[in-house]
Amino acid sequence: MAKPPDDDPLGRFVVPGAVVLVGETHGTHELPAVVARLAALASGRGLPVAVALEVPSSEQPALDAFFARPDDPAARTALTASAFWHPPPGFDDGRAGRGMLRLLRALHRTAQRGTVAVRAVDLPWIEEATAVPDDVVALLARRDAVMADVAAAAFAPVATDGGVAILLAGNVHTRVRRRSPFGPAPLGACLTQRFPELVALQGHWSGGTCRAMGREPGEPVPRGARVLRLSPSPTAPGSAGLWTRAREVSRTGHHGWVNVGHLTPSSPLPAPHPGPEPTPARPGAQGSPGARIDP
Repeated sequence: MAKPPDDDPLGRFVVPGAVVLVGETHGTHELPAVVARLAALASGRGLPVAVALEVPSSEQPALDAFFARPDDPAARTALTASAFWHPPPGFDDGRAGRGMLRLLRALHRTAQRGTVAVRAVDLPWIEEATAVPDDVVALLARRDAVMADVAAAAFAPVATDGGVAILLAGNVHTRVRRRSPFGPAPLGACLTQRFPELVALQGHWSGGTCRAMGREPGEPVPRGARVLRLSPSPTAPGSAGLWTRAREVSRTGHHGWVNVGHLTPSSPLPAPHPGPEPTPARPGAQGSPGARIDP
């Protein structure tokens, strides 16, 4: 990714000790790229960076291995070998696609010039057709609180050291206010209790499409990711800022916005090559077979 321009509107949010939440709709190239821009801006100013992603924590070993070696086809194959990147039908929500891979590659390049730590904060991936442990069922009821705990642990030392902490998650998770008075606190609201000065930016767009969970007429529940057309947001393409009215914060659940312009859908990665073992490796396991992932 090219170095962000000095007049990038996101620059106002990149200051020592900043914690920035970026809300997205899953399955695009442009919204994950906001995190890449923020990280590059921070690194360019000599600030350490921590990035938290709505990715299963079971992917952490694969992420660590990827950032510890050069970015080449073999490294990308190992990174994307798990079931998270190749979910079974009905389990694909659009997160694991080329947009996410491009973000990780951009962060890898930024890490060559400065300090970048990447943390997967979501609940661990559960293999298809296996029993869901009771403790995981309980965790699902407080998923946002769990993600906040993991993110806060990664953010605290960096923010204290004058670095920049960045989180990418769905727009519902990054809200700093509950959608209903009796609902569970979203991730953003949980993090606000620990980082009162954090800024939550709602992802906006001028139109386009994403590849995310969608429900067809008559379907009781969504059945996996599909390409969805999105209406324009009420902000200018290329803009980023803070709401000046409390009612806007209340309505959106965010302190401000970042409008990335026209959205393009993030396509899924090619299916992994069959391996010698009929049973797929656990997510993040070393040596899992995978498709060759070229630039």
